[in-house]
This record gives sequence, structure tokens and C-alpha cells, in this order.
Amino acid sequence: MLLFYLAVLSTPEERQKLSFFYEKFKRRLISTALSFTHNQAMAEDAVHNTFISAINHRDKLSSMTEKDFLKWSVIVVKRKCIDILRKDKRYSSTPIEDMGEFMSADTIPVDEYVIQQDTYKRLKGHIAELDDTSRQILVMKYDLQMSMNEIADVLGFTTTQVNSRIARARAKVRTKMGNEALNFA
Repeated sequence: MLLFYLAVLSTPEERQKLSFFYEKFKRRLISTALSFTHNQAMAEDAVHNTFISAINHRDKLSSMTEKDFLKWSVIVVKRKCIDILRKDKRYSSTPIEDMGEFMSADTIPVDEYVIQQDTYKRLKGHIAELDDTSRQILVMKYDLQMSMNEIADVLGFTTTQVNSRIARARAKVRTKMGNEALNFA
């Protein structure tokens, strides 16, 4: 797949930079995409589309540092996942009773799965309401499974600042989820 990306670029510098970014961040981007799609093929498509976007924005690519590219590509791969999931309406018109046929027998019951998915969607909604930096730190920590030192390096913070941002963001989300649960009762 890398050869496809490189063939489109016009200068050796662009090819070398994209090749470096591809090799360095491909696994991390697939991991991020998998956390959204829960489907290997969709995740690979999202990463592929992300690198197509990088080619389409090659004027910006030449001036990007590793940190800049990682930040940009994580955001783009998430958007690409959303686009792919919107196009895949496989479950949207299926009655809840029939959802069992899409799940293997060794997975959780359908009703528990639906509750987990609903909780996950609400949690994502509350995380989306956080400020950009806090949201980005949570994504790096929990979706990308980056260490505190890696997050601090990427964002230019100290590990203490990262720890306190995570604690505050988790507290805000926990409060919102708790208030929401009280409103349902």
C-alpha cells in the first residue's frame, strides 16, 4: 500500500517524509481506528483514507513535524472512521431481536451489548464536550494507550500537567455521567 502513496507524490523529500510517517504511525492509527470501528477492514480503510488526505494536503505535509503529523492524523482517522460507519448502515434498520445473528455465540448477550453501546455513546458525547486539550489527552491515554511521558512529549507538557489534566477530565465526565444517571431514575 505504501507504494501507492509514494507514487502519487512528486518530490523525493515528500516520498521520504510520507514513508517515514507511514512506517512510524501506521500501527497507532490502525489501533485508533479499531477502537472506533471494531472492524479490521474498516480500520484499515480509515487509515488508508487518512494517508490519501495527507497526500491531498502535501503542501502542509512538508512542514509538519512528527508531533504535528500525529495530532493531525489521529483527528483525521477518527473523522474517516465516522464517515465509514455512517456509510455502513448494516445495523441501523435491524430490529434489536435480530441483532444476535451478527454476534458470535461466545459474546455477551444482545441486551447487555446494547446497554454497553449506549453507555459508550453517552461517554463519548461527554468526552466530546471537554476542551480540545483534555479530550486529546484522554484519547492519547485510553485510545492510543500512550504513556504519560509520550503524551507530555507530543503536547509539550510535563507529566504532572498531563496527570492533572487526565484527573480533571475524568472527574468532569464522571460527574456528567452521574448526573445523567440521576435524571433517568
